[in-house]
Amino acid sequence: MRRNCSLPIGGSTFAFAKILCGQADQAGLSSPPIVHFTSDTLMDFRSKQIAPPRDWPVFEDLCLALFRAEWSDPLALKNGRTGQPQHGVDVYGSPQSTRGELYGVQCKGKERNYGRKATIDEVRQELAKAEKFAPPLAHWIFATTAPKDASLQRAAREFSAERVKMGTFSITVLCWEDIQFLLARHPDVVEDFYPEHAYDIAGVLRALRELPSGEEVRDLREHIKRLIEPQQPNARRQDDGPWDLVSFEGQRDLGPALLGRGLGPTDATACPRLQEADMIVAQLRRAFSVRLVGGPGSGKSVCAYQAAEEFGAGGWIVRRLRDPREDAFPIPADDPCLLLVDDAHLMPRPALRRVEESANARRLVLSIHNGVEDGPLHRGAIVLDAKRAVRTIAAGLLLRPEQTLIAVRRADDDVGLDHLKEPLERRIDHAAAHSDQPWQFCFVLGGGWKRAKEAADAARVARTDLVLAAAAIIQLAARDAPLLSARLGDFCRQHGIADEDCGRAISWLAAQRLFLSDTDCRCPHQRFALAVLGGILDGQDELGRSVVGQMLSAAVREPSFPTAGLRILLHELLFLGHCRRWTRLVDQQALEPLIARGWQATSPEERAFAALLFSDLDAYVDGWYERLHQRVSTIGEWITTASPPAAYGLKDLMNALHNEHPHIAADIVNTVNPTAIAQAISNATPETADHAGELIRAIGRKRPDKWKSTFEAALRRERLVTLARSWPSTAPLLAFARFCSAITAWDDDLGLAMVEVFTPSARKAFADNPVSAFQALEDIADLVLRLSDPLGVYVGKFAPNRRRFALANAMCAELKPKILAAQLSETPRLDFQDATFFLAFLKKASNAKFRATVEAIDWPRIGKTVGENWANLSHQDEIFLTVSYSSGRARGLIAAMVAEHLESIEKFPLRLAVMMPEVAIRHIEAGKRVRFSQHQHFEFQFGAIFLAQLSKLRPDLVEPALAPFENFAGEALSGQNSSWFRDAALFVEVLREIAPVSLQRILSAVDVQKAEAGWLDSLSRPGSAQDAVARLIETAFARDDAVGELARRLRRRYPSRSRPKKQKNHLRM
Repeated sequence: MRRNCSLPIGGSTFAFAKILCGQADQAGLSSPPIVHFTSDTLMDFRSKQIAPPRDWPVFEDLCLALFRAEWSDPLALKNGRTGQPQHGVDVYGSPQSTRGELYGVQCKGKERNYGRKATIDEVRQELAKAEKFAPPLAHWIFATTAPKDASLQRAAREFSAERVKMGTFSITVLCWEDIQFLLARHPDVVEDFYPEHAYDIAGVLRALRELPSGEEVRDLREHIKRLIEPQQPNARRQDDGPWDLVSFEGQRDLGPALLGRGLGPTDATACPRLQEADMIVAQLRRAFSVRLVGGPGSGKSVCAYQAAEEFGAGGWIVRRLRDPREDAFPIPADDPCLLLVDDAHLMPRPALRRVEESANARRLVLSIHNGVEDGPLHRGAIVLDAKRAVRTIAAGLLLRPEQTLIAVRRADDDVGLDHLKEPLERRIDHAAAHSDQPWQFCFVLGGGWKRAKEAADAARVARTDLVLAAAAIIQLAARDAPLLSARLGDFCRQHGIADEDCGRAISWLAAQRLFLSDTDCRCPHQRFALAVLGGILDGQDELGRSVVGQMLSAAVREPSFPTAGLRILLHELLFLGHCRRWTRLVDQQALEPLIARGWQATSPEERAFAALLFSDLDAYVDGWYERLHQRVSTIGEWITTASPPAAYGLKDLMNALHNEHPHIAADIVNTVNPTAIAQAISNATPETADHAGELIRAIGRKRPDKWKSTFEAALRRERLVTLARSWPSTAPLLAFARFCSAITAWDDDLGLAMVEVFTPSARKAFADNPVSAFQALEDIADLVLRLSDPLGVYVGKFAPNRRRFALANAMCAELKPKILAAQLSETPRLDFQDATFFLAFLKKASNAKFRATVEAIDWPRIGKTVGENWANLSHQDEIFLTVSYSSGRARGLIAAMVAEHLESIEKFPLRLAVMMPEVAIRHIEAGKRVRFSQHQHFEFQFGAIFLAQLSKLRPDLVEPALAPFENFAGEALSGQNSSWFRDAALFVEVLREIAPVSLQRILSAVDVQKAEAGWLDSLSRPGSAQDAVARLIETAFARDDAVGELARRLRRRYPSRSRPKKQKNHLRM
């Protein structure tokens, strides 16, 4: 679809620069003509992809012409001639010909080797020469034909900032993409050097808006703008009565929108461009005025500003009416101008008509109306499609993930690239699928539920919190069904809230966007409904909580609410308060109709949710498990006849019984028909296999011998082997892995037989995408083959045998180390942990392939993937490097990569410090810390090993390295049970030998009141925790403080256990 655009043209190069800097009305273009052109023309410049000159002299000539135009300095010159010393400056001149400041340009063409990178060392070398240029420069530019390099330009910006602080000239690095951007601003230069690419100036203006400029080009524009502005002090009238001047300078990111803030012109580019913005532009050019209509939060304002920003970039003055309720106001005389009237539905109709009738080709009018106007829609009005806007925004944000993630993480740090973080793409897709309005999309994208406490507090102050609680309860119980205000009003009336108060609350909550609207009283998201309910309960007094309890009980009794919704409400209520404190609010008698309804369930889905409900009711109903015992035959019949998805709920119920009341679980299994279960499993298909696996897990491992023999006689093993052999390539690998692991729990030999015939499918999956395949097949690697064992549980008789090793080796047979290394080199950080587990599996399956693979990984690329996270590496980063480091030749490559990023590391992880102590020592010498503690966890074992290494390599650094963490160590040694001390014995002993003074300071930080319980618990249990506390007692015994008193008291109570066992010298490692 073509789009017509209009922009002013004409005037000198200097005037053109003023247009770019937002001063078109003072650029000598008092009557600029309007030039119409199409979107095909607009994209012409970008599509050409102009290549840089092949020869350095031509590139130098190009730079001279370009910067003469950019600086508006026809007297800019080359510095000397070829062969003469040029002191790092090839071109010099004065922006705007002021002669007050001198700029220099170093031209670094890469001759015929375009694509070769420029380096920061190269910049520094040329800069050192430029320091000698006379007279001194005000600014220096390193212009290169090399491709854009973000790390180079970031390093240059940081270096420039340091120079400015020292009082010397700033610098800019311009790569070829940046130079292309500047060329787009100067068509005369393009025509001289690239005649085949030259075109009209209007096309250049639009191309300029489309091209990514980068920080470097923006900085140069600011330099020029600061020089222009003093020459034109009255460029625009800042005040014109009731009309405010609209500026699009200083564009913001998505942050304000995610937090529901009001948006203005500086948010125009944060949101992907809406289709209606193009429609507005087209109608304004054709008819000079247009009305934009949409509901609250539909994106009207941003859409209008997107359209207005296009005119502003073309030199038009944009003004906004300050108060739309005014009747008498002057029409601005600016020429050309665009007049914005926001909230135009509040404006007197004669006043709006007067503004619209003043519109012409030089004065455009855009009015923005909230909701469909009374009566017929105005002819030609553009109605904003809110749902389409949501799709447009979601698609646009997916195209710029890095920028989006920065803003989203400020609002919700549960989104990110770390393991256990929600991927940005998933959050965007979820927000788009569950939002009807752009504001709701932004609420979900920014994790609005994270700010539920603030919302609950505000609602309490506004006395609307009980109405909000009622809406949240209904929303959860009704499974997010629309909630009409009338229904909410009826519910609130039943609990003592007057209609007038309820109506006022609904209006307030809708205005605060805690409700979707004043007619649909749902919260913006169910997660928010749950979180805000918890916040409201926390802030209530007993009377208020009693009212909420009555609401909960009424909802549970309501027969129109589905069992699934009520189960969600009751299940989530378990976790809202400490120790299930809010479950007491629900009246037990109110649950009886729901329980009866659950036992009457007939469909598989109803039974699944009934079983899930029953697995939680022990927190609400006294003697619940005894009541379940009376229903063993019913539960057994449900299991016997289970069809998808019933087993998913039954597994949860049976798992609770196996753990809490195994005798009830055993009685239920006795009532299950083993022949029927054998038939269900034998008849499993790729579609039902996962459900069949859940059925096995529901029954569990403990089955009576008679039950087992009947089941085994009826099971058709050959069918299961055939299923494994013929598993379709389109069926989920995860479903097979879960089914096979469940079979293995009952019949190990059958599970291995299924893996044997499934191996070709696994082999192909690993070859295609090893990390993704391992994510899907991890249950086989762990529960069937027992080779994925991060916790080290498969030992002794459970250790993997030759058959299992052979199967793992066969699954990896088609993996080629070089290809595999290339695949792993592209692993996103989100998948580092899965890549680690895969490599650990590969090491056991084929150590030779593992070694060849990690040695061929592109470690510099991995370093770039880690990116800003080098400052404080996460667990997933550490274990990926640690497992890979176990190959000899890879160690040097990984150590070199870590050393390369040493300046970026703030907290050096102990695992890496143990692996590469020399690099860690360099880090300490630079005044930075090795990370002994993080997230309330002290690394006793790795800390002991590293300190022992350090005592041999640099004993003078032992105490300085540990000193910042001594208080954290003291807190850890104050733990109130033995689990805190299991890994501490070696650490305490090493410190006794190499840093006794530091150990005494750590003991001074021990909280005796807390520690006594933990030390007593440790002494009562033989093992490593007892050994650790015995060493602490031995060390503290002579102290004359509370810690010493505790040590002596425990020595008297446990004279033998409190004495450490003699061990070999820990420093021999």
